[in-house]
Amino acid sequence: MDRSPLDSLSALSIHHMIALRDYFTRAELAQSSARTYWTGTVMPFLTWLVDTEQIGRGVVRASPKQRRDVEGERPDPRRIPEPSQVELVATHFAEHHGAKWATFVRLATWCALRISETLDLRATSFIEQRGRLYLRVATQQHRVTGVDSDDGATLIRSGTKSTRDHQAKAREVPLPTWLEREVRELLGERLDTDGELFFTGPRGAAAPAEAVRRWWREAVDEVLAPVAPNLAGITPHAMRHAGMTYWFAQGVDHKRIQLWGGWASLKVMLDTYRGVLDSLEEIDLAGIDDPWPGSRGTGEPGRSACDETKIVDLDAWRRSRSIG
Repeated sequence: MDRSPLDSLSALSIHHMIALRDYFTRAELAQSSARTYWTGTVMPFLTWLVDTEQIGRGVVRASPKQRRDVEGERPDPRRIPEPSQVELVATHFAEHHGAKWATFVRLATWCALRISETLDLRATSFIEQRGRLYLRVATQQHRVTGVDSDDGATLIRSGTKSTRDHQAKAREVPLPTWLEREVRELLGERLDTDGELFFTGPRGAAAPAEAVRRWWREAVDEVLAPVAPNLAGITPHAMRHAGMTYWFAQGVDHKRIQLWGGWASLKVMLDTYRGVLDSLEEIDLAGIDDPWPGSRGTGEPGRSACDETKIVDLDAWRRSRSIG
């Protein structure tokens, strides 16, 4: 009979892990990359030991709360792509991988999604309410090796990003009008009825994040870096940063941005994006009123293609409170 990996675990080794957990969650190590690695590896493993009743809950009780590395998450305003630059990447994706992959780039950007969330979208993720199309973001997907999975599967579906003490709620993000039309054209009758994955590989299986990240690097190297050297090497997470920045630039109410972006705290969100907020006037957002220059938009001159995401009328709000 094969031995379980837990057969080699001793009380001493478990206590060593607990000691590591306590060491790497000390305040002075809050920004340590080693601390991030160990708290991201040891603590989930200890939690799993408790959940599977391999050890008692008392062993890990009162463990320190994991601090968020906000400094490491802050976007650099100089490395946020403009709408027209995002479109260069989207066009590259369409030319090399199919039209739906341009939609992948646009959805990830204009809805401020993480790549793991975008890859888990389905036709049923889009819902109609209040006279427009919303994207409901509730899950994400991750690939793991078979030995790291309870059932041997290599694709894990879970809720959106969460911390140890908070499971993120599903969020509903309004699509810009031009992107809503594109999604409707692409999905057709599948909209709101098909529960299969939207973005799949050539054989219909879930597209591996590693491949999509490689496509992103190729697109950035080929069409973006040559015209915008400051964007060389940006990761797919830049799409989420760009989407958040566009919302700020359009004057969307900050509380709505928090809800649309899936932030647990308005304070943490504003702290993370404080550099962007301070630099909005310096960031070149040319084209934000017409994300597809010369080809797409609302078709109404002088009107922003994304005005309808500005659900809160800040001018009216300020007037009602005699602000400004």
